Amino acid sequence: MVYLPVGGEVFVRGVADNGPARWFDPRRGELHVARGVGEGAGIRFAAPVGGGERPWNWVLVCLSADPGK
Repeated sequence: MVYLPVGGEVFVRGVADNGPARWFDPRRGELHVARGVGEGAGIRFAAPVGGGERPWNWVLVCLSADPGK
């Protein structure tokens, strides 16, 4: 998991198994599909847009495609 207090982007290394990733919205308790762009040894994710004067916070949750991990 990666917490982004004001949105933005994050580069996650070692997400090679391409398991599902979700954005968690702590304000509403909802999950949204996270689509990343592969870059070398990892994936870059951009948080969904926020609103108002301050961007919203988001939590990126990366799950393993292998349920045994």
